[in-house]
Amino acid sequence: MAQYKACFPIIAKLKDDGTYSDAVILGKMIKTDVSPKTTEGKLYGDDSIAEDVKEATGADVTLNTTTIPSKAYPILFGTTVGEDGTEDYSTDDNGSYVGYGYVTGEIVNNKSSYKLTWLPKVKFALPPESVETKGENITFTTPSISGFAYPTGEKNRWRQRKPFSTAAEAIAALKTLANYTTPTE
Repeated sequence: MAQYKACFPIIAKLKDDGTYSDAVILGKMIKTDVSPKTTEGKLYGDDSIAEDVKEATGADVTLNTTTIPSKAYPILFGTTVGEDGTEDYSTDDNGSYVGYGYVTGEIVNNKSSYKLTWLPKVKFALPPESVETKGENITFTTPSISGFAYPTGEKNRWRQRKPFSTAAEAIAALKTLANYTTPTE
């Protein structure tokens, strides 16, 4: 499979009952990296390895997107956003666990398909900021957030994937999973 598309980065606040609320689309996806982490144990017997166990413990997650809307900051980072749009940052800020998902496009034997990816429990950290003045050329800077995907539930699931025939079907399923409702602004 060759992945060649990525879109629709979305987060939703993970509630204590395992459901999601306050879903926010995080701009347009530029790139995401999910690097699984494992723990390993080896048992030696009779001068060789008798047992070898590798278990997933979660994953490092990075998202680079065109924008992170202000309404996502309280959920992701615990930042306070006033009615006038003022963002207040405190050393006491602590974001919520969120579900994080996106859609990828794949092609095999010249046939496209789409895959929904959902990480059910992720904690992101406040991103660094780097800005640059306009010179002779315009240079865009975009936010990149990093976090960790934790195992959750009875099965300790840290990632879920589901294939779809079209991007629209995958995005609709992702919206349902995140409990996303279209804003009425």
